[in-house]
Order: sequence, then C-alpha cells, then structure tokens
Amino acid sequence: LYFHNTTQEFFTMRLATAVTILSILSACPKMEMESRPDENLDWACGRGEAEACTELGKREYQYKDWPVAADLYQKGCDSNDAAGCCRLGEMQWGAKGIPKDLVQAEKNQRKACTLQSAKCCDNVGLMYATNLVEGKNYDDARPFFETACEAGHNRSCYNIGLMYHQGHGSVEKDESKAAPLYRTACDGGFKMACYNLAIPYQYGQG
Repeated sequence: LYFHNTTQEFFTMRLATAVTILSILSACPKMEMESRPDENLDWACGRGEAEACTELGKREYQYKDWPVAADLYQKGCDSNDAAGCCRLGEMQWGAKGIPKDLVQAEKNQRKACTLQSAKCCDNVGLMYATNLVEGKNYDDARPFFETACEAGHNRSCYNIGLMYHQGHGSVEKDESKAAPLYRTACDGGFKMACYNLAIPYQYGQG
C-alpha cells in the first residue's frame, strides 16, 4: 500500500510538472518563435500550431525552397494565421517560385486582412486599384486602404491621400484632405508621402 501511494504521488507530480511546462510554453511570447529550432517548429506545426508552420515557411523561403515555403504558408493560413495567408498571397501575386494565381492571391490576402493584417489589407487595395481583379477598382480599394491606414500602415494612408490628391474613382479631388493623410504617412517614414505633402502645402492647402 505504501509503494502504491508513492507511485501514485510520483505520477501525479510528473503530470503536474508536464502541465506546468506546457503552460509555460503556450505562454511564450510570439517573438520567440524565430529562436525556436526547426525540429521544435516541425513538431508544433504537425500538431496544428499555425504560427509554427508560418515560421517554418519563412525559413524555407529564405533557403529559396519556394514550393515547400508555399505549402507551409498554406498550412498556417488554413489554421487562420494572418502572416501565413499574407505571405502565401504575396507569393501567388508575384509568382515567386510558384505559378502566378491572382484569384488565390486575392482570396488569401483578403483572409489575411480579415485576420487583421494591415499589410494585406493594403495589398488587396492595391490589387483593386490597379485593376488586377476583374470588376474591382479604386472605389473597391478605398475601404481596404482605410482599414490599413487606421491600423497604422503608412503606405495605405499615402494611397488614400493619393486618391484625394488626384481624384480617383468616385472620390472628388480635394488636396486639403490629401495633406493630413500624406502627413500621417510621412511622419511614419513613407518618403513618397513627404514629397507629395509639399504640393498641397505649396498652395496653402495643408
């Protein structure tokens, strides 16, 4: 009876330790993902950890194994990792090591946008504004630019400013509205916005 209780206590202790370790691992900051070894990421990806799949994809991309990177991004995207969807969409858009597929590129970047990737909201806007998606135009692009700008994506603030500056789509030309958007983008480090900002200020409309 004594040995039975000791054995039971031993396994209870081991279980508690395992639970504690798993809790610590799950609480690790996402920024530590990059420091995890490939073997750990591969194991985590196989268990459905979306960010691990995406991180592995980034490494394969750096190794220029494009198809493997795309497959790993797809796994991350399927499990709702915004970065996985965004990176996969960009590869499909730019035909980086895989066939060009604008339909899938839009689909995956739209998904990334709904998962709060400001970068991919801007990408969708660019695809629409440049008529890369049939039936889409500047008016369809605008809400994506606005969403990304509100999330702090400087290029999107510039893109909306450009719409007001040049009067794209149904947006009426209004340089007084373009100026503050250029200012936001310029302050955020987007240099083209700094250049364009000088134009409305030159005419006293900033």
